[in-house]
Amino acid sequence: MIYKIKTKIINNIEYIFDYTRKKYIQNSPEEWVRQNFILYLYKKKATL
Repeated sequence: MIYKIKTKIINNIEYIFDYTRKKYIQNSPEEWVRQNFILYLYKKKATL
Protein backbone atom coordinates (compact mmCIF):
# COMPACT_ATOMS: atom_id res chain seq x y z
CA MET A 1 0.00 0.00 0.00
CA ILE A 2 1.26 3.49 -0.84
CA TYR A 3 0.55 6.26 1.64
CA LYS A 4 0.06 9.93 0.88
CA ILE A 5 3.28 11.74 1.75
CA LYS A 6 3.60 15.50 1.87
CA THR A 7 5.93 16.87 -0.79
CA LYS A 8 6.94 20.28 -2.05
CA ILE A 9 9.15 21.62 -4.81
CA ILE A 10 11.64 24.43 -4.23
CA ASN A 11 13.97 25.55 -7.03
CA ASN A 12 13.06 22.47 -9.10
CA ILE A 13 14.11 20.13 -6.27
CA GLU A 14 11.49 17.88 -4.72
CA TYR A 15 11.37 17.59 -0.94
CA ILE A 16 9.55 14.97 1.08
CA PHE A 17 8.29 15.42 4.63
CA ASP A 18 10.12 13.28 7.18
CA TYR A 19 7.59 12.45 9.90
CA THR A 20 10.20 11.35 12.42
CA ARG A 21 12.36 14.49 12.14
CA LYS A 22 9.36 16.76 11.42
CA LYS A 23 11.01 18.58 8.52
CA TYR A 24 11.32 18.42 4.73
CA ILE A 25 14.33 16.67 3.25
CA GLN A 26 15.43 16.18 -0.34
CA ASN A 27 13.59 13.32 -1.99
CA SER A 28 15.42 10.26 -3.29
CA PRO A 29 14.26 6.71 -4.07
CA GLU A 30 15.71 5.48 -0.77
CA GLU A 31 14.06 8.27 1.20
CA TRP A 32 10.71 7.59 -0.47
CA VAL A 33 10.90 3.93 0.59
CA ARG A 34 11.98 4.93 4.11
CA GLN A 35 9.07 7.35 4.56
CA ASN A 36 6.53 4.87 3.18
CA PHE A 37 7.81 2.20 5.55
CA ILE A 38 7.59 4.56 8.53
CA LEU A 39 4.00 5.44 7.62
CA TYR A 40 3.16 1.77 7.10
CA LEU A 41 4.41 0.91 10.59
CA TYR A 42 2.60 3.87 12.11
CA LYS A 43 -0.72 3.05 10.39
CA LYS A 44 -0.41 -0.66 11.19
CA LYS A 45 0.26 0.05 14.86
CA ALA A 46 -2.60 2.57 15.04
CA THR A 47 -5.08 -0.02 13.74
CA LEU A 48 -4.09 -2.81 16.14
